[in-house]
Amino acid sequence: MKVHEQHKRRAARGQGLAEYALTLALVGIVSIAALFALGLIIQRTLGVLGGSMGTKWESGGDTVIEITRAECQVDIYRDILGYYIQGNSNADPATLILRTNFGDGVNRKGQELLLEPDGAGKFKLERVETDVPVDAGNCPTGIAIQSRDGSLAISPVRVRVFTDPFPDQ
Repeated sequence: MKVHEQHKRRAARGQGLAEYALTLALVGIVSIAALFALGLIIQRTLGVLGGSMGTKWESGGDTVIEITRAECQVDIYRDILGYYIQGNSNADPATLILRTNFGDGVNRKGQELLLEPDGAGKFKLERVETDVPVDAGNCPTGIAIQSRDGSLAISPVRVRVFTDPFPDQ
């Protein structure tokens, strides 16, 4: 009888060790995935900071992203504020994440900013803002565009202020 009970205890101890190992492996996998996601967020945030300081940069890799225009126009005379972003990429624009100093894919009011196709291998964002005061302070200072694999492009945002009712003359 004693031998049988000892065998049961050893089997239970072995089962506990296997459960412990599986739990440890699962925690490790979840931690690695969380750190990867956090790393992408940090990379975008630092990219916006670099863009705000005037840095323009495109990362190499399988996914190509190039920002050719990043502009915020403030037309005080017409009471219009608009974002104009254009670029090239071999990725679908719907899969690219745009971050400004206001957050991931949002303007100062939290309204969504989405990149859209602009022909083969090109993307754009043309957005005239509503419910945002027409002020240069409501323009982002830097942008970062990132693909799911971590490829990144950053750029400062050029702010153009129009005060003349007839800028072409």
